[in-house]
Amino acid sequence: MTFAEQCESGDLMSMAGDSARPARRHSGSSRSMISIAARASLPLARLRIWSLAALASGSLLVCVSAASAAAAALKVDTLSGRPFQSAGPSVTIVSPRDERFFGLHRRVIARFGCSEGGTTAPIATCTGTVAAGQRIGTSTPGTKAFTVTATDRAGNTVTKTVHYTVLRYTNPLRAVRGLRPGRIDQGVDYAGSGPILALGSGTVIKATNTDSGWPGGGWLLYQLSQGPFAGKYVFVSENITVSVKAGQTVTTGEKIATLHDAYPNMETGWASGIRDTTLANADGHLCPCADPGGWSTIEGRNFGHLLVVLGARSGYLQPDPPKQRMPPGWPRLSSPGTVAAAPESRTPLPEGWTARPK
Repeated sequence: MTFAEQCESGDLMSMAGDSARPARRHSGSSRSMISIAARASLPLARLRIWSLAALASGSLLVCVSAASAAAAALKVDTLSGRPFQSAGPSVTIVSPRDERFFGLHRRVIARFGCSEGGTTAPIATCTGTVAAGQRIGTSTPGTKAFTVTATDRAGNTVTKTVHYTVLRYTNPLRAVRGLRPGRIDQGVDYAGSGPILALGSGTVIKATNTDSGWPGGGWLLYQLSQGPFAGKYVFVSENITVSVKAGQTVTTGEKIATLHDAYPNMETGWASGIRDTTLANADGHLCPCADPGGWSTIEGRNFGHLLVVLGARSGYLQPDPPKQRMPPGWPRLSSPGTVAAAPESRTPLPEGWTARPK
């Protein structure tokens, strides 16, 4: 008697380790599994179905006929006679993430992978817009697509696409040597030495190497002309030598000053546009304590978030940041789930404090 005839007649054998014993037909058991049995010559519509009980040992009786094996090879469901719907490969994109913002020329590495996704066919190809481990495109502004396509050896193909936006701004500190972040106060403090770049295109409003209102001297104020923060003012102050003059037009990434590695380091953030006054000061958000920078203002936190999006190291939050709001209508730059929270100090940080360089 052939194996298919044994299946059809019910003269089945259980397979449990090295032992084999006859099994009987069984129905109505909640522990049963369905197995298909038929002669190879029978059409799919005439396949007989047996419910086979689990053995006491916990193993399940399995009987697969030549016809059902052939049907499986053809990806046909032997119960319905309809084609199987294959799960196909699976694609995971770790970087870039969907709807994320990046600065111009930021170094962002593609990280993705492909898996079988529940199918038995191994992955044949897994290709992205750029290869895994390579830099994605951030050299021009705008919204861009990143696509990964997975194909398994059975010919199933799955494609996944995410979109990210490159802003018209760049990390103004990317050329600074030995960069060390400090506290977040009216803006964000940094130490190091080297060129400071224009965050975005704009016009210089004031540029001086001596300013009595700031320790260490130096005050640079410019107004952005492009991007979501067009019309807003940026200041750079303390321990700088300016490279531009009032009225000059600057472009994104252009050198505007040189930072000197000296106490009390440099501060940069949002300005009011009036003389050498920060936006935090104009909004009445300075700490009422002995040190005006004794807490992290909302203006400092907002500018710090932008710097991190552009690729700069984050400044340090001081304890218990005040509940404040940016001016009405201030641009909102969301980058969901992608920007790490700023590190927080357990105690107030003195002016001039910085973290260790990386």
